[in-house]
Amino acid sequence: KFRSLETQIRPHFIYNALETINAMAKIKGDMEIVDIVKRISRYFRSITVNTTRQFITCQQEFDMLQDYTEIYRFIHGEKLTTSFSAKSAARNALIPTMILQPVVENALQHGVRVQDEPSDILVHAYVTEDKLNITVKDTGYGLTPQMEQKLQSGRIEGTKQGGIGVGNVQQRLNLIYGDDARFTIGNRPEGGVMVKITIPLTYIEPDILGSDDLDWDLD
Repeated sequence: KFRSLETQIRPHFIYNALETINAMAKIKGDMEIVDIVKRISRYFRSITVNTTRQFITCQQEFDMLQDYTEIYRFIHGEKLTTSFSAKSAARNALIPTMILQPVVENALQHGVRVQDEPSDILVHAYVTEDKLNITVKDTGYGLTPQMEQKLQSGRIEGTKQGGIGVGNVQQRLNLIYGDDARFTIGNRPEGGVMVKITIPLTYIEPDILGSDDLDWDLD
């Protein structure tokens, strides 16, 4: 009970602090601050709710990541453009919660060019037969041949260049789906890096994992 109360108090304090900042920004007419504070608050609320679930819809994950990338752009000031798109059949498909966060974070850290150059991160989801496919593309400088070989072979090491997050994604996919999941990463011919995740297409979470409280819109 104590741990439960503790986890409730901390987010409540953060939300109150953000609301105070938001109110002050409105009084001063700084709508850019108003927008970013709303995104931060919404992002933390989404994490608080969704991380208690084994799976969420692809669209829910995209919504969280949209706020995350906008917060990143506001803080770092890069000429960053992010795009999240999904075919209608993919929007309500279930994916492991936060499975894309490390991939997008890696793209932000290593796929964004210097501040004076524009950078794009493109995330897209689509369905082929009984598979859900998600691609994360960036327009950065790409991987070194050594890093690309390590990532493609699954030999992920905790180096300064990253890889821990990507390795975690691979491990989670293997644990959940086994041989039914595919994770590929490599340089794009036009520059930058592309990550592709392919998992079984499903709209209903297995009963063994719980989460009967979700209300899906399958239209």
